[in-house]
Amino acid sequence: NPSFGNPPQGSLDLIAYKQNGSLLSSPQFIVPQDTSGARSVTNLASLNVLSVPQAPTGPGGLSTEFTVSVPGNAPVYVNLATLKSFPSVTETVMYMSGGTPVTDTFTGVPIWNLLSQYGATQNAILTRYLTATGSDGYNVLFSLAEFDPNLGAPTYPNEAIVAYADTNGDLTSSGFARLVIPGDNFGGRFVSNLVSLDVVTVPEPTSALLLISGLAAIALLTWSQNRSRARAA
Repeated sequence: NPSFGNPPQGSLDLIAYKQNGSLLSSPQFIVPQDTSGARSVTNLASLNVLSVPQAPTGPGGLSTEFTVSVPGNAPVYVNLATLKSFPSVTETVMYMSGGTPVTDTFTGVPIWNLLSQYGATQNAILTRYLTATGSDGYNVLFSLAEFDPNLGAPTYPNEAIVAYADTNGDLTSSGFARLVIPGDNFGGRFVSNLVSLDVVTVPEPTSALLLISGLAAIALLTWSQNRSRARAA
């Protein structure tokens, strides 16, 4: 979708039926920006579009920490001090907010670098997803490969970050951390008041229902954690 930063004409993902003018024996899925070719699929047999359950509505409010959950590892809690301990980058982005164009400069940690710190990038990158959830339950989904520079992900100054500051200093009304996705023209994936980043391993296509169940469980866990924080407050 061009509104969410899809590459321009000439770099679009495509289903190819010809190569150098000659018909292919079977369709191929081609990702032009993936210079390694790891995400290009020959002998394409199926394309599955899955609907991810929305997280239950949370209590909202300002976030002061978020969890990073990776299969096989215990969840890690990240606060402002932790974020600021990592090498940061500063990026200027333009997007629409409520019909109004916004230009802002954010400082934060590249998502790929942050996930690398907690073991999310060591295995099965091509079959993992990332869900990001805000304190109100708003959540979005990414392919983990979207952030891997070796698989064609944008690099500085256009890489996705977990931001903790903008031109006015530390974030306030957006919580202490939010996602900033350069190229997302409408800011639909700029999750504010971030409370969780969850890495999910995708099962084989024949087990797609398990993926939906797993994501629903993550959404329920996030809701439960939000309720616990609200009670503690």
